[in-house]
Amino acid sequence: MLEDQPAAEGAVTEQAEQAVRIGIDLGGRGMPTREQVAAVRRLERAIEAAVALDETGELDGDEFGAGQVTLHLHGPDADRLLGSVEQLVRRFPAADRYADLGYGDDEEERRVQL
Repeated sequence: MLEDQPAAEGAVTEQAEQAVRIGIDLGGRGMPTREQVAAVRRLERAIEAAVALDETGELDGDEFGAGQVTLHLHGPDADRLLGSVEQLVRRFPAADRYADLGYGDDEEERRVQL
């Protein structure tokens, strides 16, 4: 019978998940219009297709409010994940767009203006 062996000290047993939070300014101060929500849903479908094709992660949800939307994505490599969706987000009509990249448990983050 095989017994579970503990991982060697310092060995990586599972890659930490990384995050990309995309912020998009929809204009205004309140909740978005139906047209804005529909446009964001089209963007989300395109993002889901891109990350599936590139196998870089997944779209994990969104938050609307205060004139903006935040899209939450997760995957093993935040830089590759952003690379999969960056052009889609840049083409989305908005006054301001950015991505906050989180690199796992060490809380390191980097903001990229899109």
